[in-house]
Amino acid sequence: MLSTIAHSNNMQCNYLQVIMDFFMEAKNAPDAVREVTAHGGWCISQTAVAEMIESVRKEHVAKLATLGKSTLTSMAYDNLEMEFNVGEISMINHATHKSITTGLFFQLEHGVVPEDLKRPGVSPASEDKTSRHSPNRHPTPPATIWDAIPSESALGRIRKGMVWVIGSILVETLALQHKHNLGEIPSNLQIPVKKTHHKPAFAMHSKCSGNDSNIEVLDKMMGQSGITEDIVRHFVLLVHGDLGVLERVKSVLASRKIERTDKESFEYVETVPGLFHVLMACADAIWRTYIEPKDLHKDRSGVYQQFCDLYPKKQAKLTLSAPFRMLHDGIDHILTARILDCSRIICGKPSIEEFKKTEPTWERIHELSEEICTKFLEQHDESKPYFSEPKDKDATFKNGRLFNRDALLYRVLALATRYGAIGLVEDALTVWVPIFKGTRKHKYATHILNFLTRLKNLPPRLSRAIRLNWLCNPSGRYDGFRAIDWLVELNNLYIKVSTSSRACVE
Repeated sequence: MLSTIAHSNNMQCNYLQVIMDFFMEAKNAPDAVREVTAHGGWCISQTAVAEMIESVRKEHVAKLATLGKSTLTSMAYDNLEMEFNVGEISMINHATHKSITTGLFFQLEHGVVPEDLKRPGVSPASEDKTSRHSPNRHPTPPATIWDAIPSESALGRIRKGMVWVIGSILVETLALQHKHNLGEIPSNLQIPVKKTHHKPAFAMHSKCSGNDSNIEVLDKMMGQSGITEDIVRHFVLLVHGDLGVLERVKSVLASRKIERTDKESFEYVETVPGLFHVLMACADAIWRTYIEPKDLHKDRSGVYQQFCDLYPKKQAKLTLSAPFRMLHDGIDHILTARILDCSRIICGKPSIEEFKKTEPTWERIHELSEEICTKFLEQHDESKPYFSEPKDKDATFKNGRLFNRDALLYRVLALATRYGAIGLVEDALTVWVPIFKGTRKHKYATHILNFLTRLKNLPPRLSRAIRLNWLCNPSGRYDGFRAIDWLVELNNLYIKVSTSSRACVE
């Protein structure tokens, strides 16, 4: 009996020691603290820690090696800049640490099978190793300016999404009891709610800012995941990334047309733009249109002055280059205030509190959403303006209505991404392409337009597989969908925080 109790206590002690040691490892405790705790019996020795870490590393290597065999693996990677000062500067040891490349592997979900990822134009028994980018193949027709014009059906679905967003703002502020009546955001394709499992790749000492380094990164990540040339001969590989990654990969595909083998030509790569950086580009387009122009700063009811009221100590950033978080939150706050003010004007109430006391029904909320969308966003009859304002204020009303429209388009894209409404995301991007053109963001317009055009010309099963795995859901919640490049940036943030704290300790 006593031996059993002693054995159980010993096991509990070892378990607590392991937990304590991993806690100190996560918090980057100094070596002196670890030695003291090891002598006190509170944690295990450094040799045992090194053995545990090596065991975890080997297990992770074995797991990564089995990913590619299923042919249902996608990858994402990005550059990680770490400006860490070194201890001693020499000819070999420079002043700062050079950048690395980090990546993630994802398992394709939502009913996708290997047959869905077959390369277009390549049959399993085909011996043709000619690149799809060469004249001997039939490539996707290039996108034209006519492809940038949204269809009538897409505009109709976008309008339904805008009405839904207006209704959600009114419900959350005025009538929270009708939240169950909102339903899901309207979309013709919804990603099922399922928790996404991903595995981090080992960091690579390559800076993915050139063609050669991107080739090296792709080769290393394929080697880590166990993707062989037999697999890429018949199946595509989805690669997610920001605009810089897409440009480099497209340049690699164009420069390796003459290569005869599938692995060297990289013709199996299907690039997918990261929606987090696309959303940042949308926020920057709004900044270039409504905040950057100096002439708009004089308008007291303009967007620039409203941003200054929100961020009185950050006006210099608004003029030079506003950060994304400031723009994202500012657009949300200003749009919410304007939608509520529009509802107050339509109902003829002196304040929002007075309108809230009337306890509006769901039918009234829906009517208000439709009316706000018609009168304060769309181009209605100018001969009968809704405001009986003097003529010199007509331009102010028009500018405000244009901002309401663009801000609501931004909000629709952000919420559609959050709720996994990938069909609405695709519809909204067709409207943002002309906006990118008008705000001199030509690279984003070109890459998004080419991707949407190729998505329509791919085989239906492959196109559906790309759409359903365009986003990830790390939390498994109905509102937990996130862009894959956002998850890569979050992983880089954790690496920076961990490594910088360790550098400060050491």
